[in-house]
Amino acid sequence: MIWFLVICFILTMVIVFSKLNIDVQYTYDQSKSSGPIYVNVYFYHIAIYQKQINPQKIVRFSALQDDWDKSFLKSIQLIPSEMKSIFVQLSHEYKRVLPILRQIKISSFIWETKCGTGTPLTSGMACGVLWSVKWMFIRFLEGKTESVKGIHLDIQPQFEKETLVTNLHCIVSLTVGKAMIAIFSCRRVKKWSYGKEG
Repeated sequence: MIWFLVICFILTMVIVFSKLNIDVQYTYDQSKSSGPIYVNVYFYHIAIYQKQINPQKIVRFSALQDDWDKSFLKSIQLIPSEMKSIFVQLSHEYKRVLPILRQIKISSFIWETKCGTGTPLTSGMACGVLWSVKWMFIRFLEGKTESVKGIHLDIQPQFEKETLVTNLHCIVSLTVGKAMIAIFSCRRVKKWSYGKEG
């Protein structure tokens, strides 16, 4: 009986301190409809969870969507204000997500973009805005997560055509124990938020 309890305890500790790897991929192409966010969770290289998330259900890029066909450059210039709008939209969810962010390590963060307005001058302006947005997001992650490594940011100007294509690939890791703590913390924050709203 004692040996059985010891074995169970050892197995529990092994699982608790085992690492989960979360693979997140997203591609946006201005000439096509926005694709889903692909999320895959691996436990010892075995896929244990897969999900596709519609980004339109998370936030709404209202100004970009309404003005995209009218003026490509105007849409690019609206990105900073749209980012502010997104943070406002996510403000109610932020406290629920924060416990998870504090527990994770980002081992790889690749964000590549092709951007062009049709003219060299405005293409350069648009790329400058996008660089600012990307580094602002990286600074946010560095301040809220345990660590961020493997950062690769790239923006390729497209001077002869109007285009915006972006590919994001991120690998996040955390232990099973930290995931359980984060989920428990999120539930507590969720109940507290609902109680406060009521």
